[in-house]
Amino acid sequence: MPRSPASPPPPNAGTVRVTRWRTLLWTAVISGALGWLVVVASRSLDLVPPTVPWTTPVVLALVLIFVVVTAVATRRRIHRDRRWIEPSRAVSLLVLGKATALAGAVIGGFSLAYGLMFIGRFEAATPRERVINSLLAALCCLGLVFAGRGLEKACRTPQDEGDDQLSS
Repeated sequence: MPRSPASPPPPNAGTVRVTRWRTLLWTAVISGALGWLVVVASRSLDLVPPTVPWTTPVVLALVLIFVVVTAVATRRRIHRDRRWIEPSRAVSLLVLGKATALAGAVIGGFSLAYGLMFIGRFEAATPRERVINSLLAALCCLGLVFAGRGLEKACRTPQDEGDDQLSS
């Protein structure tokens, strides 16, 4: 049965919640288990575990800088300057924030577990490279999680400040 134009929308219509810390933590834990599994499986099959190129943390750092700048600009525009933002752009920024936080949790959990699996062989060059690059990538991913959540929160409209929901 269609709603009449005068009836109010359902209480949760048009809102999206900020990604919960618990969701991000479980995502990182499950991803970390997959990182551990890659190392264990490659060792048991007598394969060489893949190396982590130095470009991985560099690219993640560049993405981190982009998302932080976007979050700061969005927060300034909506909260400080009280300027209107186009709804489709706000939704795009919100999706970018959620995707960044979740991707940071996935890649960060995997990288952390993968890097820690080689910490015992730090004196050899290739395992040392894996550890350093993986841990730098995990650190950048931690920043991505915070930056993504910051962008999500920056998309809140001023009337949404009191609750944990975002208008879309």
